[in-house]
Amino acid sequence: MDFLNKQLIAAVNRLREEIATLYKSIDSIRDEYKTQHEYYRNQPPPSVIVNSELEIPEATERDHGRRDDRTHRQQVWLTAGKHKCKEYTHVRQLC
Repeated sequence: MDFLNKQLIAAVNRLREEIATLYKSIDSIRDEYKTQHEYYRNQPPPSVIVNSELEIPEATERDHGRRDDRTHRQQVWLTAGKHKCKEYTHVRQLC
């Protein structure tokens, strides 16, 4: 073997060792990633606390108030009318 062939073989052997070292390094990084990933995967999700308040706009609240007042007045008139009708019917029966 001549000198160049020996040099080529030595260079190829060094490259083979470097590649083997790189494979080992990649494997250790992969194992570390898997371990870390499994750790985070097994953690329960963080609890979420929601603090909320119902805020009704003032205009909507006024509209509801007006509607409630109107409904109340209708109920009063219907109740009063019902009593008057009963009184009228009762007086008619007496005659």
